[in-house]
Amino acid sequence: MKRTQITVALCICILTLSSVVKAQNLQTYSGAYRVGLGLGGLGKATYSYYTNKSNSNRVKHGAFSYVLNERNDIAGTFSKKASGFFKNGNKDGIWNYSLNYLDYARADFSDLVNVTGQVTLTASYLNGLPNGIWKYRKVLSNRDKRYFFGKLIVGPYQPFRDIEVSISFKDGKFAGPIKIKTSTRTITGNFDTNGYCDGQWVVNTDVNQETTDYKHGLVINRVNRSMPNGEILEKEVDDEALKSLKINFASGKIDLSELKNAGYTTNETNVFSNKLLDFKETIFNNTDFMYSTILGDKLIEREGDGISVQYNGGYMRRLKPFEFINLKSEQDYIDAEHSFQANNFDRAKLLYEKVLKEHENVVRPIELTDINSKLEKIDSIEISKVRNEKLASLTYLPWDPKTGFTLSDTNSEIFMKKMYGNYNSESKNSTFQCKDLTILKAFSLTETSYFSSKVVCMGTANVKNENLLYVLLAVAPTNGEDDRFGDAPKMMLFTFQKEIDHYNLKDYVFSPLDYIGFEAKLVNIGTGIGFLVTTSDYGHGEGTYSYEIFCYDCNSLSKVLNIVDFAGDNSGNYGKLGRYEYDSKLKFINTGKAFYDIHVSKTGTIMRNKKIVTINQSSTYSYKNGKYIKSIQ
Repeated sequence: MKRTQITVALCICILTLSSVVKAQNLQTYSGAYRVGLGLGGLGKATYSYYTNKSNSNRVKHGAFSYVLNERNDIAGTFSKKASGFFKNGNKDGIWNYSLNYLDYARADFSDLVNVTGQVTLTASYLNGLPNGIWKYRKVLSNRDKRYFFGKLIVGPYQPFRDIEVSISFKDGKFAGPIKIKTSTRTITGNFDTNGYCDGQWVVNTDVNQETTDYKHGLVINRVNRSMPNGEILEKEVDDEALKSLKINFASGKIDLSELKNAGYTTNETNVFSNKLLDFKETIFNNTDFMYSTILGDKLIEREGDGISVQYNGGYMRRLKPFEFINLKSEQDYIDAEHSFQANNFDRAKLLYEKVLKEHENVVRPIELTDINSKLEKIDSIEISKVRNEKLASLTYLPWDPKTGFTLSDTNSEIFMKKMYGNYNSESKNSTFQCKDLTILKAFSLTETSYFSSKVVCMGTANVKNENLLYVLLAVAPTNGEDDRFGDAPKMMLFTFQKEIDHYNLKDYVFSPLDYIGFEAKLVNIGTGIGFLVTTSDYGHGEGTYSYEIFCYDCNSLSKVLNIVDFAGDNSGNYGKLGRYEYDSKLKFINTGKAFYDIHVSKTGTIMRNKKIVTINQSSTYSYKNGKYIKSIQ
């Protein structure tokens, strides 16, 4: 059974690979390949690729190999090899590089110095990003070997700069163990998954040993010893309180604001900034490993004839004392506190905001929280003040006995003049200076601005044994030229209690939801009421009319449903594509639940596979978790 499963899986893989290759129309190049000027310039490469149809560029995909062999005039030799795989233009899997020298000048040395030895790199990739263990090794020696007046002069071998590196990556970021070994020192350490130094790092030389303990990048303690006797030369060990603070911060038990409250902040640096490892001389050596010409590395960008490497990780952090200002000695803060206590909130707000603007980064977080809390309280008081003024202005609203309280020009004018003191009978809009912070913030405004307002729906409904009047407004900043909307308007809903010959304002709510309709109708949808808003949209040759239902419940207004009412081809080629008729095709059904179900019938014609077909469908929408959910019948 297992053998059969393996055989089937292998066949699927082969078929999938074959189909991918066929779909991409892979081709093979084998021939001269220049990877730079001078040493190692022109070799031979073999690789497969496909052509990107959008820009005609070659995209390497599959195996890649490069070989270069050269000789000099003193029988010295040099060879360079590179091999690996590409996946849609990105390096993927294991890549191997080797450079072999025998009395041959290396690019970073004088022509008179000849090198013997080897440089190797094994790199692991996942979709163009370093992923896994990279191993680099350079073991070279040099000697003077040249002809001088026809005589061959050979000097002794001199070893230099041997180095071995093993470093781990995860998705392009340092993560896991690292080891660097040279002729003069050995370094071992580890990175956490975020690229921070973690655990114990040890640097050994012939004369000393430095041990540093990290916790997610934060230096916990450090000891430098003289070797081989082990005498302590330098020691960085904290008392228990500071050590506990470091560990709690590094472990995420306290955040930066709590750390600042304790009088500290962090200073972040990179362990590679002090030449712990020279990347461009080792694993990212462009001359050796041809990054700028072979390509396929997401961390590497070309810079002229060279490269820049955007490596991630290597971070370390130290705590440092943080200097806070003495807020209680700042005159602006003192005056703000006095103004707040005296209920002079306008002056208090002005002074608190001035303090934050000038000193926010050096105020203790606990004091910053207190200031922001008071500013929120002031905003709340201002909102309540505006709200109370609005409530007071609308405590008595007359009504038109001829039409009752339905949407009419007369009733709109009565309401708007009572509300704002002005009304444009042509545009049916009113203008006002908006001071309500809730409304201003919804339009990303911070200061009092001119707004335009328009009644879009007015009607009465009996909800929970109360006969109430509902007035829905669309409000938005004006465009500065007249009373027309300058932005997509938001909604305000006013609720009135019916009396004998007038209505008294009961409540009002503002909703940051956009009102983009051209018609709205009041509907009873159960325990609350709703507004059925008709919207339109034209584009891509098709015009659509949609219904949006906004529910008013628990003193809030929320969108609960959006359905297509009518769709048609805008060019007129196909006539009616689909239609929902509200009076006969959309029904609210009382099922005994808090919110009625909505039954929608869809009849007419639609475009399907470039043909007009007749449809007759029905759907039921049920209210669940704040939305109407559709179930097709």
